[in-house]
Amino acid sequence: MTISVRPVEKADLDALFELWPADDQRQFVAPNAVTVAEAAYEPAAYAFTIWAGDVRVGLIALIDMTELDPSEVAPEDEPEAGLLWRLMIGEAHQGNGYGTAAIQWAFEWARARGRPRMSVEVVETNTVAIALYERMGFRATGVMYGNEAQMARDL
Repeated sequence: MTISVRPVEKADLDALFELWPADDQRQFVAPNAVTVAEAAYEPAAYAFTIWAGDVRVGLIALIDMTELDPSEVAPEDEPEAGLLWRLMIGEAHQGNGYGTAAIQWAFEWARARGRPRMSVEVVETNTVAIALYERMGFRATGVMYGNEAQMARDL
C-alpha cells in the first residue's frame, strides 16, 4: 500500500473535518477537528494528513515524548518513545491498508528521531484497533490510563 503523509496544512482542514470513522468506532477516537486543535497546544505533538494519491484518507498524530517537559511525563509513560497519539482512517477508506501503512510510516518517523520504542494507548474494548496494533508488533504493557491500555513495541 502506498500512501504519503504530510503535515496538516490549512488547505487540508475541510477535507479532514469531513472524514469520520465507521459509526461503531466513533466512541474510540476524537474527531479530526479536535485532534488538529489540540495538536496546536499539545507540547511535542505533530499532526499529519494521510494521503492515498490525491485523496485525503485520514489523520495521524504523534508525540515525541522526549520533547515534553519531564514534569509532564508520568512514571508509567514511555519517556524515550514516540507516541501514536491518534489515528483515524475515514470510513470510506477503511480496509485498504491505509492504517497499517500509516503505522509503518510512524515507525520510520520515530526511528528518524532516535526513538527506540513506539507506544499507543487504546480503549480496552476497541478490539479492532487492538488487533491491528498487535499485528503491527505492539504488546500490552499492563499499564492502564482509565479505560485505555498502553501498548508498546521496540523499533
